[in-house]
Amino acid sequence: MGIFPEILPCIVIKEIKKETFEVSTMQGLDQGLGGKRYTAEYCLLEDRTKRKTIDIVCTVMGYACIHGIRCLGFKESLHVFGEVLHELTQYIVATDTHIKTIAAMEEQGGVQVFQTFKDDDFNKQWGIGVDHCGMKIHLKQEGIITSKTTNQLYVEEEIPGTNDIVGRYLVRIGAKEFDTIRQIFIGNHGQITEFYFDKSGNEILKRHFKIKSNPIDENECNEVEDDFVLGESFYLNNKERICESYVLHDYAL
Repeated sequence: MGIFPEILPCIVIKEIKKETFEVSTMQGLDQGLGGKRYTAEYCLLEDRTKRKTIDIVCTVMGYACIHGIRCLGFKESLHVFGEVLHELTQYIVATDTHIKTIAAMEEQGGVQVFQTFKDDDFNKQWGIGVDHCGMKIHLKQEGIITSKTTNQLYVEEEIPGTNDIVGRYLVRIGAKEFDTIRQIFIGNHGQITEFYFDKSGNEILKRHFKIKSNPIDENECNEVEDDFVLGESFYLNNKERICESYVLHDYAL
C-alpha cells in the first residue's frame, strides 16, 4: 500500500522531564462501524535496514452476539506485496475498564477456525493482561514498573500481562512530533511490547522487543547511557531487550 514508505522513517525518542498524563484509549474501536485504520510493520533485516514487511488494514465490522454477549467485530487483514496473507476477526467487549477479546476467527490450513472464551485453550492465544482481563482503557502511572534511568526498568515479578506507564516522551516520526506517555507491556518468554500514546489516546508508535540471549551483570547495566534516541534496546530487571519491529499508523506520518 502506498501510504507507508518502504524504509522506516527517521524516529527519535527523547524523555520529557515532566509528569506523565492519564489517557483513555479504545485501540481504534471508537472509529464507528465500517471505520478503517491503516498500519504497517517494519522489521530489521539482515542488511541492517528497517524495511516494511507487512501492511495491516483494521476494520470495525459490526455487532455480534456470542453466547448471549453483545460484542463488536474487529477485522485485521495482513497484506504482503499487495496480496492478502492472513485475515483475523476478533470479537471484542468493552467494559468500563478493559477491552477484552471473547471470540476470534482465523484461517488455519485453509479452514476458518472459530474459537470463543468457552474453549479450554482460548486464553492461551487470546487472553491478554493479568488474569486475562484484557487491555486497560484508562492508562496512568501506577508504579508497578519503575525506572532507574530511561534504559533501565524494574518490576518485582515479570508476570505476563503486567503493564504500566514508565515516563513521558517526545516521539518524532519524520517531521512530526508527539507528546506521549510510554507504556511497557510484559508478554511471554521475555517479550515486551512498548506503546507510545498521545494525550488523545492515539497510539503513536508500537515496538516489539525480545530478550537478548547473553546475560549481563549489574555493572554492565549501569554503564548504559541514558540517551534514548532511537532506543534499540533497554533493560528490564538487568536483562537486555532488543527491538525486533516497529509498528506505525497512517495518522502519525
